[in-house]
Amino acid sequence: ALDIFPTLGSLAGINTDKLALDGEDITGVVLGQKSLPQRELFWQLGMHSELERGNWTAVRIGRWKYLNNNLGEEMLFDLQKDPYEKQSLFNSQPKIAKRLRSRRDELLLEFDRDADSKE
Repeated sequence: ALDIFPTLGSLAGINTDKLALDGEDITGVVLGQKSLPQRELFWQLGMHSELERGNWTAVRIGRWKYLNNNLGEEMLFDLQKDPYEKQSLFNSQPKIAKRLRSRRDELLLEFDRDADSKE
C-alpha cells in the first residue's frame, strides 16, 4: 500500500476519503502519536528491461515475507530473525510458505478483477 498520498492529504487538510487511493492515512504514525498497526502487505513489480528484472510478487503477513521472482524462485523470510532477507526458509517452513503463496494468489486474482472492472 502506498500510504504517502492519503497521509499527505490529511496533513494538508485535504479530505481524500472519496478518492480511490491505495494506502492508508498514517498521519498519527508520522506525528509520533501512534504506532504502525500490523497489516498485510502485497506488491507486484513488472518487467524492467534497463534493470534486467522480470515480474515478481511478494506478500508480507506479520513477521513472514513470501517472494516469487521472474525465475520462478520462491523464497520465505522470517523478518523478525532475518531482517536483511539473507536466508530463505521456503523449504524448512513449507506450511507457512504455502499459506503465504495461497494468499498471494488470492490477491493477484483480486487485483486482476479490479483492473478488469475499471476498463
